[in-house]
Amino acid sequence: MKDLYSIGEVAKIMGVSIQTLRYYSSIDLLHPKYTNPATGYRYYSVNQLHIIDRIKYLQKLGLSLEEIKSVIHNNDIKELVELLDTHKQRCFDEISRLQDVIDSIEWYKNYFTYVNEDSL
Repeated sequence: MKDLYSIGEVAKIMGVSIQTLRYYSSIDLLHPKYTNPATGYRYYSVNQLHIIDRIKYLQKLGLSLEEIKSVIHNNDIKELVELLDTHKQRCFDEISRLQDVIDSIEWYKNYFTYVNEDSL
């Protein structure tokens, strides 16, 4: 196993773009383990692959990169749990809102079906 992987290798292994990895660095989310001063090439360690995986997973759950950055930099499980609970509640709220929309759609369908039958 190698100690360091190029940005291209990491992008391919982790299923992210090179631009994404550069963006993570630009927002101070994840910096390469080593940057060659002569070429500017970026290299990542094996341990950083786990961080990239965590970033992808937390994004999939709906956390923002700013929230993820805070969790990773603070390494605070309590903060992560609170963020996940807050996001979970937002999801439940959105489900409720969408259920109201679905109920309204059904009401309108039934109303106009009834009105249309009556007009015949």
